[in-house]
Amino acid sequence: MSEAKIAVVDYCKGNLKSVERGLRFVGGRGAQITADPEEIAAADAIVLPGVGAYADASRFMQDSGQMDVVRDKIHAGTPFLGICLGEHLLFTEGVEGAPEGRPAVGLGIVPGVVERMPRHDAAGKSNKVPHVGWNTVDQAEGCDTPLL
Repeated sequence: MSEAKIAVVDYCKGNLKSVERGLRFVGGRGAQITADPEEIAAADAIVLPGVGAYADASRFMQDSGQMDVVRDKIHAGTPFLGICLGEHLLFTEGVEGAPEGRPAVGLGIVPGVVERMPRHDAAGKSNKVPHVGWNTVDQAEGCDTPLL
């Protein structure tokens, strides 16, 4: 079992207790839910779970001082896991919940903008929004990855 301090970042978006229990179940005894930037800065690993709108999460993380700390820790090579919205926040910007034409700021680890999922796909088929569940993944031509 690991005594490494794993910060489960509380930015008021997500099922934190389930993530903490899951980490402890697989041996991460040092998993702890925290909103404190100083505790996040002292962590050996960071988990950023989340459910909700990009702009709200971004605003809370910026106002609380979490955004800079998480970004610095990732750049320093600290192990990081983003779950759902926590993964979206890795991008430069996101538009969900943001005023029209003014995307919310993300962590900027991955260049790009997280767009709102369209209500219909290219063939006109309706997409369920919010979207929860399993999907197929199509591998792009020339993309060679062991993940797929």
